[in-house]
Parts: sequence; C-alpha cells; structure tokens
Amino acid sequence: MKKKLFLILICSILSWALFTGSDALEENGVYNIETYFAFGIPVLMCGLYCLYSFYTKGWKDKYILKLRDKAIWLVLNAAITAVIFYFVGIDKWIVPQKNTFLNGIEYLLFGIFLGGGCFVVMLLFDTVTSIIWYIKRLKAEDNTGMKGKENDGEGTLL
Repeated sequence: MKKKLFLILICSILSWALFTGSDALEENGVYNIETYFAFGIPVLMCGLYCLYSFYTKGWKDKYILKLRDKAIWLVLNAAITAVIFYFVGIDKWIVPQKNTFLNGIEYLLFGIFLGGGCFVVMLLFDTVTSIIWYIKRLKAEDNTGMKGKENDGEGTLL
C-alpha cells in the first residue's frame, strides 16, 4: 500500500512539475506548448497506468483494491489542484501570472483533466479488462468441466 501511494504521489508531483514548467515557458513567450502538456500529460499517465495494470501479476482478481487506488488518485489530485489553484489565485505561485482575465484557470482545468479524466479512463479500462477476463474464465470452465452436463444458467454472465 505504501509503495502504491508513493508511486501515485510521485506521478502526480511529476505531472504538476511538468505542467508548471510549460506554464512558465508560456508566460515568457513560448506559445502553444502548454496546450500539448495539458492534454499530453493526462494521456501519458493513463497509458502508464494501463501498462502497469496490465503487466502486473494478480491484477485480475483485485478490482476492488484497484478501485481504492483510483480513489486515492482522485482525492490526491483534487487536493493538489485545490492548493495550487489557491496559490495561483492569490498570486503567490512560483510562476507569476499576467493580470489578464481568467489567467491561471489552466491550472484548474489541468487538475480536472489529470484527476477526473484519468480516473474515468482508468475505471473504464479496469472494468472492460475485468469483464473480458471473467468471460474468458467462464468459457474456460465451460470447455473443461461443463461439457456433457446440463447447464442451469448458474455462474454465467448473462
């Protein structure tokens, strides 16, 4: 548990550091780089989660534990987003914001994409892979032990 929490924390901090760096570049005249980071980092985190989840041993039976990890991801990113957006709002963030209308709102949007968007993608990935695994397991049971016997429908998906 501590290892997963540490991994989630490192991924979140690294994501926010990359986004803050891209905002610093954007504020100093390198335009349109922040857009790529705002969408690219959440997509990268979702891809890393899918790879980590798919290639980890014993992932198939642990849907509830993975749901807890996703909830930790969501709450941790919501807390980090709230703290950063507060500091941006009072103009105490490490990247000074220009005094234009809605400047700094990108931090809130990035937090929503990183926390909420990744949560939804991770939830869908785990649900789909669990359903596929369950169907394959049922088919394997039907092929090995259920042939020739009457099936009363018990233990089937539908």
